[in-house]
This record gives sequence, structure tokens and C-alpha cells, in this order.
Amino acid sequence: MEEQTLMELTRQLLRESDRTLPEIYAELHSKGSTITYFWLRKFSSGNVSNPSVNRVEELYRHLTGKSLTAA
Repeated sequence: MEEQTLMELTRQLLRESDRTLPEIYAELHSKGSTITYFWLRKFSSGNVSNPSVNRVEELYRHLTGKSLTAA
């Protein structure tokens, strides 16, 4: 089985979340995130081919409650 990239995993988590995109955006915004609703929507639908790694990492941490650590 092929390993998922962080981008693919984060997109999957976003799509499978019990929370709606507006709810996720509101949570991020309340924490001072600069991720926009427009970007979330585009990222979720696969229309951001080369997203900022910082945004993907921030979204991953928000969705999982885990931080990324070096192996």
C-alpha cells in the first residue's frame, strides 16, 4: 500500500470530519489562523495543487490535535 503524503492525509481528514467547513474555519479563525474559508474550500475539493506546507501543517494539527515531530 502506498503511503499518503501529508497533503493527501490532511485533505482526507478534512473531508471525513464530522464538522462542516464553516465550523472548521470558525474554529481556526478563533485561534488566530490566517487560513481563509476560500482556501479551505479549494483545498478540500482538490483545487489547490501546491498548497503552503505551513497551512497544511496547521490544518493537520487542528484536525488531529497532534503536532508533527521529526522522526
